[in-house]
Amino acid sequence: MRHTGGIKPFKGGNAMSVEENRVCIVCGERDREGIRIMSSFICHPCESEMVNTPVEDQRYPYFVQQLKQLWVHTEG
Repeated sequence: MRHTGGIKPFKGGNAMSVEENRVCIVCGERDREGIRIMSSFICHPCESEMVNTPVEDQRYPYFVQQLKQLWVHTEG
């Protein structure tokens, strides 16, 4: 069965041949390890920081804004 979307781990290698697909939508850095959500990539450091950030934290709205790119990428 082929995986057709959602969250899946990405560890570099031959799974992706287009280099820009490994640019984190949160920090903009290139990384070899992280997660793919639809056609977007989030590096492990940002994933960890987002998951552990309370809603009251001043960084939370920034993470929400960056994650909106997931919907922008899937609509276009």
